[in-house]
Amino acid sequence: MQAPRRLPSLNAVRVFEAAARLGSLKAAGEELGVTASAVSHQVRLLEEGLGVRLFARSNNAIELTAEGARFAAATAPALDIIAAAASALQRDANEVLVRASVSLALRWLIPRLGGFRQAHPSIRVRLETPVSAIADHDDIDLVIGYSRAENPVQGGAVLFDDICVVVAAPDVAARYRDAHASELAASGALISATQDDWDWRRWAEVNGVDWREVRMANRFEIDDAAWEAASAGLGMTLASPRLIERELRNGLLAVVGPQNGLLLGNYWVRARPPIRRGAELFLAWLLETAADDA
Repeated sequence: MQAPRRLPSLNAVRVFEAAARLGSLKAAGEELGVTASAVSHQVRLLEEGLGVRLFARSNNAIELTAEGARFAAATAPALDIIAAAASALQRDANEVLVRASVSLALRWLIPRLGGFRQAHPSIRVRLETPVSAIADHDDIDLVIGYSRAENPVQGGAVLFDDICVVVAAPDVAARYRDAHASELAASGALISATQDDWDWRRWAEVNGVDWREVRMANRFEIDDAAWEAASAGLGMTLASPRLIERELRNGLLAVVGPQNGLLLGNYWVRARPPIRRGAELFLAWLLETAADDA
């Protein structure tokens, strides 16, 4: 068995390092928030414990001895390492790392983060928004993901359902206000932002439209691009009113005719165990906020 380390008082070493670096007992005391006599006392205790003189003293001045200089050169970087390790632990304890899709982060989560900051000002939220599929990683506290309605998530809590409607710029929406679903499908004005157009395929199925009749206008990789294209009058797209509330409120997008919302899936949140205190608080706030928005 390894013998226990014989270490001097860490506080005494810290006081000595400050005095050695600043070259003054008084300056060290001011930095540490203690008196010069307290600094001198800690240094003497350290010298007695080590059995060497670390400072040569004369007329209230101090000068490092050869042994003191060697000890200062060794202890300063060691204290830096300890300080960095403590800072990392404190930072980790007060930081929550969340991963979410770009669209959900920009359009729902970030506009509401002020509420969490106001409730928990000491906890910092670090948000990652990968364009590729959302996945769990060791450093992630919480993952906010998406599952299609036919493949619900396992092991997560549902934030809210993704209920979508067909939207377009107001003039385009007015043009197709009374159009049947089959007319929309054949218009050549549909905009997609999903792989294989699975959301429009689901829309066609629910509305009794033969997929072979559907004519797409444009395809994009992310929802935001499709919504921006629709706002610019390039066609119609599917969107959750929850995520485009700004465009609906400002008249950039409008719902195309009377229609029932289409359930495409749901957004969920999953915590990586063991859940830390900050992540636990953020998760509770997240679920409460989603429920209030319902």
